[in-house]
Amino acid sequence: CRELLELYDNKNRTSAAVKKIATSRLEEIERKQKELQILHDELHRFIETCPGYQMPDCPILDGISEKEKS
Repeated sequence: CRELLELYDNKNRTSAAVKKIATSRLEEIERKQKELQILHDELHRFIETCPGYQMPDCPILDGISEKEKS
């Protein structure tokens, strides 16, 4: 957004240039949202499989470590 704000004072800017930057920024945000949703869903599944016992076995850590290996 900083890049967009810098264009505010630039009287030589075109609205096409602003739109191009805004569109690119929106695509980046949407990509990050998708990545975060995938992480959210995976962590949620790991939490659901964890019984929360007082044992050292941990399906959450097992799931995360398996994910890192692949």
